[in-house]
Amino acid sequence: MPDVTEIYICKHGQRLEDGKLEISREIHSRTDAEEDAREICGKDQTVYRIAYYAIDDDGEFRLYFTHINPAAEPEEDPWGPLPPGVRPTVFIRKRHSMVRIWFWFKSLWR
Repeated sequence: MPDVTEIYICKHGQRLEDGKLEISREIHSRTDAEEDAREICGKDQTVYRIAYYAIDDDGEFRLYFTHINPAAEPEEDPWGPLPPGVRPTVFIRKRHSMVRIWFWFKSLWR
């Protein structure tokens, strides 16, 4: 029986290692993990994948259970596609005024 269970929770496009890590001492079986995964997915619809790892006293670990939420909603992209007929704005940097003054001053000595 595992001493601790690590729970990795990730969203769309996120690796398990980059997701949220929770530690639980109440999950001791696969059925407990299934119930917990359904509960987490019910609370947060953006959760895509959950993985449960059993950690022994020796530090060894093994995969208990993984759950992929089929109803997961990907987060909205703030930089989504532009509406039809709209072109992106291109910003052109102007040269700093001190650079212009320097070239003007330099040209006086030639």
